[in-house]
Amino acid sequence: MKVSAVIAAAGLSSRMRDFKPLVQVGGEAIVARIVRSMRDAGVGEIVVVGGYRGDELERALRDRDVRVVLNHSYTDTQMLHSLKIGIASLREPCDRLFLTPGDIPLMRAETLRAMMAQEGQAVRPVHDGKTGHPLLLDAALIPALLDFRGAGGLNGALRELAVAAVDLPVDDYGCTLDADTQEDLLKIRRQYSVERSGDGFWPKLHIQIGRGGCLFGPEDAQFLEMIGQTGSIQRACACVHISYTRGWTRLRDMERELGLRLTERSVGGAEGGGTMLTADGRALLAAYRGFVGELLTASRAAFERSFGALNGRLKDGEAGTT
Repeated sequence: MKVSAVIAAAGLSSRMRDFKPLVQVGGEAIVARIVRSMRDAGVGEIVVVGGYRGDELERALRDRDVRVVLNHSYTDTQMLHSLKIGIASLREPCDRLFLTPGDIPLMRAETLRAMMAQEGQAVRPVHDGKTGHPLLLDAALIPALLDFRGAGGLNGALRELAVAAVDLPVDDYGCTLDADTQEDLLKIRRQYSVERSGDGFWPKLHIQIGRGGCLFGPEDAQFLEMIGQTGSIQRACACVHISYTRGWTRLRDMERELGLRLTERSVGGAEGGGTMLTADGRALLAAYRGFVGELLTASRAAFERSFGALNGRLKDGEAGTT
């Protein structure tokens, strides 16, 4: 039996306030952990669907023997659209197909193998009464799933196709833990420590720059990126889950304090007008992203120099309390 997988990792991670596919858990990026669990379970072809910061995702997975395809309309579509893009891009025939969001880092390979041994058109893991991820589908459902145009996402598609998922009880709390928020991530890291009983220290960097009375950080960078992507302040606010009033006020405050005009509005025309980033806005965003990238790269070596020995003792169980 051939089993493939599609991992949806195109979203903005706006509630996380970080790019969650590449957030580290146990020294490994979340999406890389999912890929490794899939490989350990014997899954063949794996496609990861990116969108927001897709170039970073591609670089991070370059040596993982997966293909990354992009959902270019990630600001306007839901996860099912990304899954469809991934499914349509599969190059090899398969008998069954795993579908999962890219923020479930602790799913176990044993859970995936148990699902693969379970009969049913659709199989999903359940821990302590709570449904988890991934979903395993019979490949015969793929054409109808790709044709689905209704509401309700993947669950809506299964209802329309009259597919009743088989709930498989598993001893895997991790399959129910998704990393939507910082609180979720803390819960995941605690569970990782419980399961491994040797999790070490991990770095958390929140990088801001300032001028005058303004601090420019990751939330501001994402807001500017969405203005550039959507051509609309209102749509950018919706993408990052803030009110239009708050977004407009924040933009005016940044422009005043930073001394830069970050956006410009075009009126009328064939496209109906909109708001785009100015050259200064694009330059600020590029400078900030480049600065953050260099700091993160340098910080990994610095962190290892500072905490490597202590982390080694923790993982080997040599450190203790008195």
